[in-house]
Formats: sequence, C-alpha cells, structure tokens
Amino acid sequence: MKYIKYLTLVLFVGLFAACSDKDVTYDMTQANPETHAYIQIEHLAPIPNTAANYAYQVDINGYEYQNDLSAVLLTRNAIPSGGTNLFFSVPAGSVEVKLHGIENILFERDNNGVFYVNRYYEKIAVKPGDKVYFVAGDKMTYNGKTLQGEQVYEDGMAAEIVGKGVRDEKLNQLTRIVKEPYYVGTTQDLKGNPVSLEPGKQYRLVIYDMSKGLLVCEQGDIPTIKDATIKWDSGRDDVDGEFTEIIGEGANHRFYNFVWETSTQPATFKLQAYFKNQLTEGDNAGAFDIPCGKPFGFGEDSGWATIPMKKSIYNSSGYARMDFKLKKIGPNGEDLGWFQYKSSNTAAPKDYTDYWTTYVGRAYIYFMHGIVAHEGIAAVGNQRWTAQ
Repeated sequence: MKYIKYLTLVLFVGLFAACSDKDVTYDMTQANPETHAYIQIEHLAPIPNTAANYAYQVDINGYEYQNDLSAVLLTRNAIPSGGTNLFFSVPAGSVEVKLHGIENILFERDNNGVFYVNRYYEKIAVKPGDKVYFVAGDKMTYNGKTLQGEQVYEDGMAAEIVGKGVRDEKLNQLTRIVKEPYYVGTTQDLKGNPVSLEPGKQYRLVIYDMSKGLLVCEQGDIPTIKDATIKWDSGRDDVDGEFTEIIGEGANHRFYNFVWETSTQPATFKLQAYFKNQLTEGDNAGAFDIPCGKPFGFGEDSGWATIPMKKSIYNSSGYARMDFKLKKIGPNGEDLGWFQYKSSNTAAPKDYTDYWTTYVGRAYIYFMHGIVAHEGIAAVGNQRWTAQ
C-alpha cells in the first residue's frame, strides 16, 4: 500500500508541476474603442446570386480581412457571419473595401487549338511568354514528354500539347483569387459625400450599387424593453368575466430599405413595417396593425422600435413567431396599400409577408432588398441579423 500511496503522490506532484502559471497568448492586437470602429459588410446590390458575384477575398483598408475559399461573402448576405454581434475592427476614419472573385485556372484547348483559362466562364487567351504550371499526374504531354512543374508557354505550343489540366503555380489547386477587385468602395452617404467612422461605434457598411460607395448605417443605441407592455387575451374560459395577462416582454426591431423597383431604379417610395397582432380574439386578432418605427425610404431605416410579444411557451426563456408585412408609402405620406412584388418574371404581384422566430430581449436588424419587378435577377426578400 505504501508504494501505491507514494506513486499517487508522485503523480499528483507531477500533474501539479505540469500546470504552467503562464497565460496562453495569441498573435493578436486588442481593439481599442478609443481609436477603432466596428463594422459589418452587407452585400445587397441587385445582381444575380451566382458564383461570379461572390467575394472570396475581402480587403479592408489594404488588409486581407477574409481570404478563404469556403468563407464566402455571398450576394444578399454579410460578413462577419455565424454569430450575434460579430464585427471587424478598423481604425476610425474613412474605410475602403475591395471584393475579389476567384478564377478557374484549368487550361483547355478550343477548336483552334489554342489554350485558354476559364475565368467565370469567359475564355482568356494564354499568351506566349506566360508561365504555366503542370502536374505530372495530369499526364499532359508535349513532344512526347510528360509536362511537370513550371513551363514558359511558347507560340504554337498548344497544337502539340495533349490533354488538359494546367494549374496555378502552387500546383495543388485549380482556382485562385483574382488580383483585380471587381468592387472598390469607400464609406459615403447617399449623396456620395465621404463619411468617417467614429471610434467605439458599430456600423453596417452596405454595398447597394456596384458603381457606388459603401453606405454607412450606424447601429446606434438599442433601447431597453422595460416598457414593452400590452394586455393579451389569456385564452382562458374557466373564469367568469374578462381575464387578461399583462406582459413586459418584447424585442427591438429595425428595418432598412434597399429595395429596387427595377435593376436600374432604386425605390422611390417609402416602406412602413407592421407586425401581426398576437391577440387570439376580438376585431384586431391576427391583424397586421402594430407599426414598427417610422416610414423609411431607400437607404433609410425605420429607427429602433420595441415590439411586445407573447411567448409561445409561457414557462421558457421566451420566443415567439413574429409575422410582418409592409405598407407602401407615397412621397407625400399617402398610404398606397400593402407593398407588393413579383416572385418571378411571369408571376402576378402579391403582398410581401414574412416571419421569423424572435426571442425576448433581442435586437434585430432587417435589410429589405431585391427587385420589385424581379427581371430574372433578384426577388424581393430580407436578411435579418441579430444585433443584441
């Protein structure tokens, strides 16, 4: 037993000694709210949702903030994504963003016997003097010899090369980042005036037109929900007389308008968002009559609005399905009826409505986007992001 006792003591001392008192550190710089601002980048331009319009590398102020063939900035989407309240940190002031695509670097021969590189389905000639790279496993031959490694492309070489599979200089990939960005934008307002970001604040930088700058949308202070009170019909029929429960539960919501009437015409109208009344009885039951903020034109927002909600499960952390619709508001404030859109080129116009699961105490930002006329490019829709 003594041996077991001493062996246990040695193991305990060894484990204790193995625990270092040094902190684990990472190669990173702490963002300073006195000198830095925080940004998300929204890609909402009315362009097709195709690989040719995806950003595989995002440069911010000359630095690569995202460079991963699997973490792509899609159209009608945003980065950083995947979590609540995630932002990039940038020095306060003007911000420039560049988007880069990828190109397929698999060379093929066309009917004229000339090799091309396929960049987004567009053929670009490989010129004499260009460097090309070969992998022996592709079994491409020239004058009877298998090509491997770097080769200077020579005039007339295409007619003699057999096979396909010329690659990038890294030799292990068939795609690469295009060096020339397909979008470059700086922080501006809707009139094109430059905007400087203030330190410590959170912003959404919106790409709303591929030929325009980044529209700056400041998040602002999120209100509390202490005043989100309303009387809901309890639904109970086991008591005499009226019985209601008063709740102080809700969530904050904010809408932005990036809707286009056509692919070349931004919305000339304003939108007013309404949430569905969650009463189960009475004249207002199920009506879309709870306004969210104020009417908002293109590039504008509704402002933060605290909307009461009735939880789906009473004894829970709190969530509910919340449906919404939008009214179309004219230039003089006139009500033009429910906002309608075409879901396809041939579809008849219909009212726009949507819903999301909403949690008590959260703050949500909705970006309305797309083309009312559709035009085979982009249907009207919305992206919702959790701000808190």
